[in-house]
Amino acid sequence: MNINVNKGDYIDFEAGMSSDGHSYDNTLLDVKITKILLSSVGDNNTWSLPADFESVNNSDTQWFFGYKEDLESPFKCFLSRHVSNITNGVPAWYDNMGTENPGVWKNTISSKRFGVTPSHIGIHPGPDGELAVVRWVSPFTGEINICVFFGSGDSGHGGASGHVDTYIVKNNEVLFHKLNTSDDESFDLTININKGDNIDFQAGMGSDGNGYDNTPLDITIRKK
Repeated sequence: MNINVNKGDYIDFEAGMSSDGHSYDNTLLDVKITKILLSSVGDNNTWSLPADFESVNNSDTQWFFGYKEDLESPFKCFLSRHVSNITNGVPAWYDNMGTENPGVWKNTISSKRFGVTPSHIGIHPGPDGELAVVRWVSPFTGEINICVFFGSGDSGHGGASGHVDTYIVKNNEVLFHKLNTSDDESFDLTININKGDNIDFQAGMGSDGNGYDNTPLDITIRKK
């Protein structure tokens, strides 16, 4: 996962005993922290979804926000950006003015909202099976590294997160999928890419329906 930090901030990695007591609780911990210089659109070497969100206009950047009616359907761009009536006036892309879903939005307020921390992105699938999609279009041919975080997100259903189907798709090839999950999922992929190839980061509703399916999404793509 990618986060913003200030000089002097500290990050704790902690383990405590669970309900079965203290025995056999040795826990393997491996931590790697890498400094990332967040880009703006047009950096040509690094693309960061949280950093680039404000510059996206769904026409002339590498990022596009939209949806698919189902996994096999073509990608459709959202027509315009809005100020969300549901999520405290944050910037959001959607076409359905009632539910605002499927949609892609950024938490620009100072507290967590629907499972999304400040300055990060949330995506929510639609009520009729639509998948919310963030698309990146490659401006070059070569090799890229993709760091992706799908978060557990919003909570309901007795305190549990809603279940979603998550996918990473290159053109029509599924590089990764996790069905009916409510867990945090992180991925670090290195792949070859051609100019004009599409990488889609998708979330669809799981077996428990469309409620509480807001999903934090963090993406950083680097040219190798």
